[in-house]
Amino acid sequence: MRVSDSRDASASIDRWSGVVLATVFLAVLWSGSAWMLGSGTPWGNDNSAHYALAVHLSEVMEAGETDLWWHPSNQGIPLFAAYHPLPGLVSGGLIALLGGWLKPIVLFKSTILIPWALMPLAWTIGARWMGLSRPAALLLGAMTLTIHDPDAIGFGVRSATIRGLYTQHFGLLFLPLAIGACWRRTNGSAEVWTPAILFALLTMSHLWVGLYGAIALAAMLLAEPRMILSRILRLLPVVGVAGVVLAPWLGPLLATNHLAGGLPWLHELQNGWPWRDTLARLAGGAVFDTGRLPILTVLAGVGSLGLARRVRDPDVRRWLVLSLITGALFLGRTNLGAFYDRLPLHGQLNVMRYITGLHICGLLAATASLSTVVVWTRENLGARWSRGMLGALVAGMVALGLSELRPTLRQFDPERSGFAELVDTLASGPDTRFVVHERLGTTSHFHRDLLPLLTDRGQLQSYAHGFHCTPSTYYAEYFDFSPAAAGLFGAGTVVAKQPLPEDFPREAWSVRWENHSYVVLQAAPDVKAGLFSFVQIQGRLVGPSVRAFRPAVRALAVPAYARGVLPELWVEPDVASVQVVGPGREVADWSSALRRDLLDQLAPTPVISTAKVLSQERTRSSYSADVRVEGDSTADLLLKVNYFPWWRATVDGEDIPIRHVAPNFMAIAVSPGLHRVRFVFENPPMQKLGALLSGLLLLVWPVALIARRRRSKRRDGRDTER
Repeated sequence: MRVSDSRDASASIDRWSGVVLATVFLAVLWSGSAWMLGSGTPWGNDNSAHYALAVHLSEVMEAGETDLWWHPSNQGIPLFAAYHPLPGLVSGGLIALLGGWLKPIVLFKSTILIPWALMPLAWTIGARWMGLSRPAALLLGAMTLTIHDPDAIGFGVRSATIRGLYTQHFGLLFLPLAIGACWRRTNGSAEVWTPAILFALLTMSHLWVGLYGAIALAAMLLAEPRMILSRILRLLPVVGVAGVVLAPWLGPLLATNHLAGGLPWLHELQNGWPWRDTLARLAGGAVFDTGRLPILTVLAGVGSLGLARRVRDPDVRRWLVLSLITGALFLGRTNLGAFYDRLPLHGQLNVMRYITGLHICGLLAATASLSTVVVWTRENLGARWSRGMLGALVAGMVALGLSELRPTLRQFDPERSGFAELVDTLASGPDTRFVVHERLGTTSHFHRDLLPLLTDRGQLQSYAHGFHCTPSTYYAEYFDFSPAAAGLFGAGTVVAKQPLPEDFPREAWSVRWENHSYVVLQAAPDVKAGLFSFVQIQGRLVGPSVRAFRPAVRALAVPAYARGVLPELWVEPDVASVQVVGPGREVADWSSALRRDLLDQLAPTPVISTAKVLSQERTRSSYSADVRVEGDSTADLLLKVNYFPWWRATVDGEDIPIRHVAPNFMAIAVSPGLHRVRFVFENPPMQKLGALLSGLLLLVWPVALIARRRRSKRRDGRDTER
């Protein structure tokens, strides 16, 4: 049995396969049409954050702005630091272009459903480019809809509809096309632009999926060592072009990675399962068939046994090498310990991402099982029976996939009683951040991510888009609802489900509004919960990275702020551990046991500032305030927004240095008198120019591709006439 057919790999799909794939596309759209056209927001966890970002980007595009800052989430996020820029730009662009004709939420949901409807087509074409036979490629495409894994984090529709991994399915859509186009290049194709652009689109969709695409290509090359050098040389121009397209985003992302939050917490879901659990879940069906008969598990197991008997076949060796690499990386920190973090690009990687790789390897093995059935039917019963068997198997896989899709297409109605009143209340309140929290029953993504969009207010934390981009998720998780915490984080409002927990510090908050479902609490008038306030920058925390500061900042920042003081943050990569430097230059290693002593060292006595913030305002990429500093000394003005290199601060139009202070905010020195202060986020001009050129390349590429194919058809027609 051969899964591949290298002699026929130049073609993509025949007419019969095209009809089948078009039918599958329409079936998926029909199954989800009521959900897609409904007015509710999708249920999946991260989808509310991605929808909010899409609407924000549509507003940025309509205004013609290019400085991409996002205020509502995680105390502010620089969008060029995101590891998946393309999906947000696509959905935001659609809303900007078509939002006048279709509801933005409908357009957003279409970017979930349509890519999954196209998934079988993309994987069929990509498989053909990689050398699989027509039946095998069609079977592989049909099975992309069928996986049901235990955490809805892998290759399956549930990752998009239940977990809300919105950007991952964009990457999975481009993955087979990018790998297939690159593989054709290594085998003699003269094409450079198509594989380069497809790989750039893959990487911009989701950085990890792009990484896995590179791993898959490396595995395919390693399977045939004698040809590896010549194939690498053929790929070098592809790497060069893709690098040019990716540079305006990937360069700044990697250059500022030391400021990212990474993984705030490392549990089993981030570190990987123990290897015995992995084997048990694979054998028991949980990895591919959670909660149902182990259909894919059996097919993948049988296919793996069959493929293992043919290791001399180069196609089988490619699958085997990829499976071994994927399995080793899936072992994660749980099994490999600190060694795992020393692997390139794996220090802050969520290990469970590699369950998607297990799914891909398993689908390839399952394809081998089903292909054997089709080949046996053709050899023993004839071509007509073989096509009928292929059609039946594809139909069965599609039916299984639709049965996975339909139950997950749930939506939330933001106009429902209780929630709509909450939105109106928050929208009419002061422009301070509001807090939702697990302790208060408001931890769902509709509270964390949808409410900020509907109310145009910032929210303290999110587990979605900004989870990795800033360190702020970690600190916000431990928000203690004290007046000092409210002042430090600029949180003037708390949103809780009824009834309030008994241990909630009611004395620090007053009830502003309540109904049968929610209660909205307001901070006391003396709490300076605006985005600006005056503190004294005193002392310093020195450490190897912003991630290393987390325990010390968590322990010291709020009580220091209560005394009117905050320490500066100073990153020195050569420092082995975090040190606390006092105002008198005394140095001590951070220790939680010495927390009180170190706090006294930073702020021996409370500091009371007489400087005042008179007014403040914000735009999409700037924060401004009118302030008055009394007396003869300068005062330190704190902006409670995430520090990032591309901020520029001015006082009365004059540039002034920005200091990085705990927890991850910015401060400047303001001289005595009445002043206008402004912080502006500005992406560097060269990055904007590079992004513009990359965008033009991405837009010109399909036009050039179509024009070239038309010329090729005309040339072939003239050759035929001759």
